[in-house]
Amino acid sequence: MGLCASKSDQQASAKPKTATTARTKVTTTKHATKHDTKPVNKAELKPLRTGGGQKINDDDENKSKLSPQEAARLAAEKRLEDNNAKSTRGALGKKLAEERSKSHKSHMMEQIDKRQLEKANDELVYD
Repeated sequence: MGLCASKSDQQASAKPKTATTARTKVTTTKHATKHDTKPVNKAELKPLRTGGGQKINDDDENKSKLSPQEAARLAAEKRLEDNNAKSTRGALGKKLAEERSKSHKSHMMEQIDKRQLEKANDELVYD
């Protein structure tokens, strides 16, 4: 087995060269075309668009008030406040919000305290 890039044992047969003949230069005659157009005055042309169109909404007022990024930020904050208000109405919602607000460290410390209390409550019995 040989390499893919290795040369083959046979030589490629050379194609017989064809006799090249000089091509004749084809000349084209230039026709002098005379345009029978007269120059057009730009003032005489009709404008392509005659009206400015109609605005559906008054975008100028909205652009002066808030940028799209600012409006998106305010909408997201409002949704978050509404969601938090809905989820913290009941007792379970309040407990869940309290657990979420705890950091990882405070959560772990609370679990350690619970374990220590359980160990203290278990009495050692010696037989």
